[in-house]
Amino acid sequence: MKIAVLSSYSWIQRANNYGSLFQYYALQVYLKKLNCEVFWIRLNNVSQKRKVFIDSTLEEKITNCQFEFKCFIDNFLNVSTHEYPSLVAFRKNPPQADIYITGSDQVWNGIVPEYFLHFFPKGGTKASYAASFGKNSLNIEEFSLLKKLLSNLDFISVRENSALQLCEQVLERPI
Repeated sequence: MKIAVLSSYSWIQRANNYGSLFQYYALQVYLKKLNCEVFWIRLNNVSQKRKVFIDSTLEEKITNCQFEFKCFIDNFLNVSTHEYPSLVAFRKNPPQADIYITGSDQVWNGIVPEYFLHFFPKGGTKASYAASFGKNSLNIEEFSLLKKLLSNLDFISVRENSALQLCEQVLERPI
């Protein structure tokens, strides 16, 4: 069984987010133990162009940390062969899999349809894994959009109680 995982790939790399990286790695290890072929979708939808002024000693430490971070990804994580430079490119040619998983962390912060697996082909199972909104309430526009997007998922797993309450409120049923 082939499983594609869509998470905050670009943000995890940009911020060197070790917690998110290891959470993805743990999911990969677990799914491999179930004899699944799993890969992380490389979607770079966050601009990398951000200039920060820091002293040279700190800059060297950050560069070393980024190198080690990249080495971990290259050596231990299964990633998609194709890297998507934008949401537009992703929509045009999404990867093929039997199961699609979105998560973890704040993949639903901002309510981007891709992170609800909205553009994946019909027929594959779609699930969230420890997804989070990063907030406790929604505005009216988010609420109506979320109803459609959550209905697209076959299985919903969230990280915190506030996300559970939002999902149940939007879907008008327990999850």
